[in-house]
Amino acid sequence: MSIEWGGYVPTLSSDMSHTVVDNTLAPTTVLKMEPFTVKASWDVPLNVAMGINSLHTFRLRMYAESIGPRPDVVLCDPGGVKTFSVNGVVDKTHYDFAVTIDPVGSGLFAEGTAVSGGPDVNDINSSGVYKLAVVLQHLNDGNLTQDSGASDSDYALVFRAP
Repeated sequence: MSIEWGGYVPTLSSDMSHTVVDNTLAPTTVLKMEPFTVKASWDVPLNVAMGINSLHTFRLRMYAESIGPRPDVVLCDPGGVKTFSVNGVVDKTHYDFAVTIDPVGSGLFAEGTAVSGGPDVNDINSSGVYKLAVVLQHLNDGNLTQDSGASDSDYALVFRAP
């Protein structure tokens, strides 16, 4: 997906992507209900990067959209943090960020588990399938700018019970 950098004529855009890595450190689409890592990366156009300084940050939030009857959730790290910040650096045109996500603390469910969290392999309401989206917003001295973007997965993640 991409980031749109507002305030420029013509409007500038750049790339943003993410991958999910499990505890084997391999990219995957089937995960155990154990902490996993989301790695996000994005580019900043050079003429935008020249104006970024220590007052600038990039705010990231991650969402899991349920495919099936489960609720959508905001992902958090093992400490319960749901909003992540990356400091801006003058002239830096490429950023990488990685965070460990707690699936249980975030409220994700594994395939074949009932709403109570226990096993119920015959429950049609027990989807553990999600699509992941990473949202980026640019802030200048704590204030949101027009610059934002997202990366969403074009594949589904399946969480399986251990």
